[in-house]
Amino acid sequence: MAALRAKIDSDQIQALELRVFPDHIVLQAQDPKRPTNVDQYLYRAGKVTGPVPVKLKGKGALADNLFPLDEIQLHFIPPVAGKALEQLRLENGVVKYVSVMRNLPTEMDVRLRVYVTSPRKDGSLMADVTGNLLPQNPANPKKPKRP
Repeated sequence: MAALRAKIDSDQIQALELRVFPDHIVLQAQDPKRPTNVDQYLYRAGKVTGPVPVKLKGKGALADNLFPLDEIQLHFIPPVAGKALEQLRLENGVVKYVSVMRNLPTEMDVRLRVYVTSPRKDGSLMADVTGNLLPQNPANPKKPKRP
């Protein structure tokens, strides 16, 4: 996180989404010099690359989707990922990534969503930013598609 903060060079980073993968992190954040723009940064093996421009889609206001990156504490992510694996119980399941973003259009709260994949089935689980699983959003395996 310190490397990302140093690269963006802003006192308060406003994030659109943070994706934490097993071997890298992707951050989409508001450009502090041009607030209508969002840039993407990649952290891998101790290095940050970017910015890469992000093409914004949708009708929502950017300001409604942003959240202060300082609100996110990465130490909550591994326990939530472990809980997702336990609850989803997917055969040979692995955590693909954890997404941190506002849960719009349902609510304004920032949520952690853990995406788990396996050879037979995929699923996800949602938690609040302190790692508490949300009971109203139990595991959501993807619906099967017709062959």
